[in-house]
Amino acid sequence: MIRWLDKEEITKDIWRRFIRDSHVSGRYVRKEGRWTVDEENTDIHWTDSDYAKVQRNLLRTIDLGGTVFGYFKGDRMLGVASVEGRKLGPEKNYAALSCMYVTEDARRKGIGRELFESAKQAAGQLGAEYLYVSAPNCEDTQAFYKAMGCVEAAWYCDELAEKHPDDCKLEIRLGGRIEPLDVYTHCPVLIGPNLILKQVEMVDAEELLLCYSDEKALPFFNADNCDGDDFHYTTLSRMQEAILFWQDSYEDKCFVRFTITGRHSGETFGTVEMFHRVAEDAFNHCGVLRLDLRSDCETPVRIEEVLYLANKYLYDLFGVDVIITKCIPEASVREICLKRYGYQRSSDKLLGRYSDYYVRERLHSFER
Repeated sequence: MIRWLDKEEITKDIWRRFIRDSHVSGRYVRKEGRWTVDEENTDIHWTDSDYAKVQRNLLRTIDLGGTVFGYFKGDRMLGVASVEGRKLGPEKNYAALSCMYVTEDARRKGIGRELFESAKQAAGQLGAEYLYVSAPNCEDTQAFYKAMGCVEAAWYCDELAEKHPDDCKLEIRLGGRIEPLDVYTHCPVLIGPNLILKQVEMVDAEELLLCYSDEKALPFFNADNCDGDDFHYTTLSRMQEAILFWQDSYEDKCFVRFTITGRHSGETFGTVEMFHRVAEDAFNHCGVLRLDLRSDCETPVRIEEVLYLANKYLYDLFGVDVIITKCIPEASVREICLKRYGYQRSSDKLLGRYSDYYVRERLHSFER
C-alpha cells in the first residue's frame, strides 16, 4: 500500500533491501531541435552515499512543506516518491515531482504507476495545474513517463535545468476531471489532507474486521438490496470472504470498494463503496455511495473529508451527475455533515422500498 512518510521514518532503515540498480541501453538527446536516442550500455549502481543524499533530499522536501510517500509491502519499502511544496512557473501553476524510485526487484508490477498517480493527487492538493518532471534521459525512464501521459514541458525550470542539465523536462496537465470508467482499468488513489481512499486489498482484512465486527457501527451500514448480507463480520475468515467478493465485483465492473486510511497514521478504519446504478426508479443513473466507518471514527472530521473526496472525484470517476447515500435518522452526526456538503434528504425510495437516502447533484463550478 502507499502511505505518507513522516521525518521520523526517513532513516537509513527505509533503504533496507532497496536495490536502486539499473541498466541503461540508450539515452535521449536533442539534436538539431529533435529528440533522438543514442545507444549506450551502462550499469548504474547506487552507493551508500547515493542513498544518504536522497535521504537528505527527502527530509528537506518535508521541511519545505512537500510530501513524501512510499509503497510498502509489509515493512519493506518497494518504492518512494516526493512532491515539493512550493509551486513553480510564471503563473505558479506547476508542482515538481522531485524523486521517484522503485526497487529493482519490484519493477514492472504497477508500483511506479501508483506512485505517479499519487504524485498527481498530491500536486492537485497544492492547487497546481501541472506536475513538472525533470527525469533522467534514460530510454526506459522516458518510456515510463510517456506511458503516464507526460509530454515535453512548455516551461523549463532554470533551477532544475542547472542541477540536472541532461534530464528531460516533462509535464502532465492535472485538470480536475478523471475520465469515466477509468476506475475499472486503473483504480486511482484518492488523497485528502488527512485521508487516503485506495482499492481494498486482502492485507486490509485484520484492520477492517475491527470496523465490521463493531456492533455500534452496524446500524449505520447500508445493506439495502445486498441479498441478506448485513455486513456484520465477526471472524477474520468471514472478513476475507467479503474482501474476495468485493475484489471479484471490481473485476466484473460492478462496484469499487475503497479502504479509508489515515494519511499519517496508516490506520485503516472503514470503507467507501461506489458504483453507477442503472435501474427503473427515481435513482436511475445515480452514483450510490456507501460509507462504513468504525464507530469511534463516526466524527465530523472523518465524514467530511470522505465527502470532500467524493464531491471532488467520484462524479467523474463513475460518470454520474448525482450521488445518493443512505443516512438513517439515528446517524445525526452524519446527517449534519451531509447537509453541510450539499446533500438533501429525498422522499423517493430505492426500488420503491428502501428509504433514508440523501441526494447531491454535481456542482460543476466546484468539482471542475
